[in-house]
Amino acid sequence: MVWRKKSPNDKRKISINLANGTTLHAPVTDAMLECPFYTGKVDVVEMKSPIYDVTLGNIPGAKCPGIAQQHETMTFETRSKKRHNMKSLLTSTAVDTGITGDTIREKQKDDVSLDECRKRAKTGEMKHTGRHNKSWYEYERGISFRYFQSPVAITAMSVDNRLFRKS
Repeated sequence: MVWRKKSPNDKRKISINLANGTTLHAPVTDAMLECPFYTGKVDVVEMKSPIYDVTLGNIPGAKCPGIAQQHETMTFETRSKKRHNMKSLLTSTAVDTGITGDTIREKQKDDVSLDECRKRAKTGEMKHTGRHNKSWYEYERGISFRYFQSPVAITAMSVDNRLFRKS
């Protein structure tokens, strides 16, 4: 987009959809553009009062002003770096506690402190805490789970907790 020149109104016109959702019908002309972000011949849209003198958009080969100019570079590896091989990341190994699903089911059945949770799981009652958080209880394969959901978090996520007696 560029400033509109005083020229005849019989030029070809196109429709442009602007970022704010409005549609603009404006004349188009050919021009040679030479600026730090693009050099070459382009079709320019003329506007009566654009915000900027020149606005580039949808031009193949135009450079982004927010990104530094890209130049070819070289990489090298020093002798000391070459001597040290890449190390794999440390990861924790799985801990075998010997607790099975059957053990969890039995412990949950015997635990009287989970009566309120069992009642909520059967009725499907959802508890609202704060302005946006909710939690509920469900049974999966005979094991009670507590689900917590917070849509305010960066990503709306559900967290499940296995229900055990607090010690």
